[in-house]
Amino acid sequence: MYDHLMSEIKNKPPPVTSNKKYWSVDRLGQTLGYYYNKKRREFAEDLPGFFSPDLKRIFKEIEGQGKIERADTFIKRYRRNIVNSIGMWIGKNNYLINELMSDLIKTAGEMKLYRYTEENTALLQLTAYVNTLAMNYLEPVGKFDLSSRGGRRSTWRSSEIN
Repeated sequence: MYDHLMSEIKNKPPPVTSNKKYWSVDRLGQTLGYYYNKKRREFAEDLPGFFSPDLKRIFKEIEGQGKIERADTFIKRYRRNIVNSIGMWIGKNNYLINELMSDLIKTAGEMKLYRYTEENTALLQLTAYVNTLAMNYLEPVGKFDLSSRGGRRSTWRSSEIN
């Protein structure tokens, strides 16, 4: 693929030969760490903090018979896969979805929730729940837009479906 491009320019002189420096590390007023922390704050959005009732539908507070593992441990184990999958499908910045997962892990740990169903069932429920949160709070509600995938754009509201 790039061989064709390179064959076109291989005998041409470089278009820019100046040694002028446009940026200098000495003149930067901030560290790389400061820059990335600033970007994290810029991309951050207020995330909903009302997970408790919904998490109790997926996990249980019961510490007795039937508990399999802590919910926060379970969520941590699948975090990367869930974040990447949902980010790919909704086209949203993975940072926001990852922050959402951090809040879920913290809440599940504080509530001492446990997984009591089969692993596949809990994973499916958790992924559906996180996807719903991402779509409702990180994307405009009531929009169905296929234009970015080459399809037809249509806008609908749930009240129009009945």
